[in-house]
Amino acid sequence: MDPANRIERLAFILENLSKGNAISAPSLAEQLNTTKKIVQTDFKSYLLPLFEDEKIIYYDYSSKAYHATPGFLNSTFLSAHEWAVIAILLNKARDKYADIDLLDKSKALFEKLKHALHNEFYAFGPIERYDDFKEEVILLTKAIKAKRGVHCLYNNKERLIHPLEILNLEGYWYLIVYEPRDEKVKTYHLNSVKSIEVLEESFGNIHADVVMRFKRAITAYFDPETEPIVVELYADATVAKYFERKPISITQRIMRKHEDGGCELELSIADFMEIIPTIQRYMPHVKVISPQALKDAIRKNVESYMGSE
Repeated sequence: MDPANRIERLAFILENLSKGNAISAPSLAEQLNTTKKIVQTDFKSYLLPLFEDEKIIYYDYSSKAYHATPGFLNSTFLSAHEWAVIAILLNKARDKYADIDLLDKSKALFEKLKHALHNEFYAFGPIERYDDFKEEVILLTKAIKAKRGVHCLYNNKERLIHPLEILNLEGYWYLIVYEPRDEKVKTYHLNSVKSIEVLEESFGNIHADVVMRFKRAITAYFDPETEPIVVELYADATVAKYFERKPISITQRIMRKHEDGGCELELSIADFMEIIPTIQRYMPHVKVISPQALKDAIRKNVESYMGSE
């Protein structure tokens, strides 16, 4: 950490305050080999205004030290360095030479950012809400950004994982992980990941290709290690428009449009169960052109259902 770098210095202070440490200006100045005046400026001009409405950071006159709500950094998606940058930007907006309405607009943008971060995993429609595991989401998001290993409980079993991505598949939140124990990429239901401890170990960019492959996932049945299966479907005029407006996956391509309004489309999957529920939901308006094995699997499902009556 470079004490002369304001971003580094502010981030250092924020991290220590979040850990529950009290900070006095004289002791911090001595620790960082800087002046008491600079430390006081860091607090009064940058950090105290950062959370002025919530009063998260405050000065205690009895102890003559600055304090903060313990663990406040764990309740936000932003890192200490990102908060430091925001503090500096807000300070610049207060400058007397800044545009007259820059401060108000900066504050409004900052509030919008906080609101967006709080809701970034929400969407319209039937989607699993993450209120009950928000703290886990925040910790895992930070671990993913920093590419750090995690020790956790999953289905009440201890796991050492590399968290790679948080995805919403069919309305449910999943954590894509790599488990060094058996060297496999797996899909965890996010709500079942508990007792998270972010480790110092960094795994770097070794899983970047896996994350990119998961962008093709439709459901949790997706397996990045499986060779893609090309599927061709026919959608009649009743439902074709829906698939044109909202593709089943990013691999979907419209191959041919029919005069009656229907269309033929192609997409790639990793497992038949990625696409079978969608096809059965839209039957009889969607038919499988290929592969034959997918046709047979759906026929077997229909026969089994009809035979159960």
